[in-house]
Amino acid sequence: MASVELFEAALRALQDNGQRLSSRGTAGLSDLDPNQARRLYTVMRGMSVEARCALLERLVEAADRRIELDFEAIARLALSDEDGSVRAQAIRGLWESKDWRLAEKFLGLVKSDPDGQVRLQAVIALGRFLLLSEYEEISAELGRRIGDCLLHLARSDQPMDIRRRAVESLGFSSREEVPEVLRTYYEDPDPLVRSSVLVAMGRTADWEAWQDCVIRELRSPNVMVRVEAAGAAGELELKKSIPDLIELLEDADSEVRKRAIWALGEVGGRRARQALDGYHERATEKEKALVQDALDNLEFESGLADFALLDFDPDKGRSN
Repeated sequence: MASVELFEAALRALQDNGQRLSSRGTAGLSDLDPNQARRLYTVMRGMSVEARCALLERLVEAADRRIELDFEAIARLALSDEDGSVRAQAIRGLWESKDWRLAEKFLGLVKSDPDGQVRLQAVIALGRFLLLSEYEEISAELGRRIGDCLLHLARSDQPMDIRRRAVESLGFSSREEVPEVLRTYYEDPDPLVRSSVLVAMGRTADWEAWQDCVIRELRSPNVMVRVEAAGAAGELELKKSIPDLIELLEDADSEVRKRAIWALGEVGGRRARQALDGYHERATEKEKALVQDALDNLEFESGLADFALLDFDPDKGRSN
């Protein structure tokens, strides 16, 4: 439960002409009980739409930085806001929740909310619940309905932004219809669409099916496509992508370089480590931290592999 003193101070700051909250004030809005959440939302209702959206955005960013912060209570109330931009931001604020009732809510929003951005954010959010269904953390029946909804959207005449986000979310599904959907969308020359397909490919964990497509797109002339191709190569841990990822360390675009650094840390191996070690010397200050994170990940994964080898019983043919 939120500290009463911190909460009251944060509430006063917001009432004072929507004063921007400090980090301490933002923390005062974390982990609210139902009464505190209602009081906060009452104050928010007196703020402009822009101020409500800005506050929710700050809470989402704070939760990204500090995993101990929890703003779910206020985000749930904001789902019923009369303004679509606030509702859309509220969905983003619920990205960590595993409550199956939210999946039901999002299914309803996809079908009936009048605001396109709300429907878009709901489609993105449903992908997380589709993944939970694959891990059997929500019911198979609910997972089936989510998959049906996303497949319907991908095959519909909805705006392309909604359809391509449905494709991204379908990447979490093991349903037999998904590969055909991905192949169909991959034929679209629009870089935005192809980027979404690459996101989905990375989520499938099926490296054999998508390795050639991903490696091909690492050489794309489009920056956005190269970024997502590098991400997919890392997600799928494609060893054959290492030479191209090393080349991307010299890419003119900083986002491409950053994603390539991350991907090399995920793919692993001696050549990836050597490339990261060598790049560390000429990396920008911001990139140096990413390179070190990637090297740390390689070290961690190497330690796990060594442990597994030590724990291997050749007589039984498996790890104990």
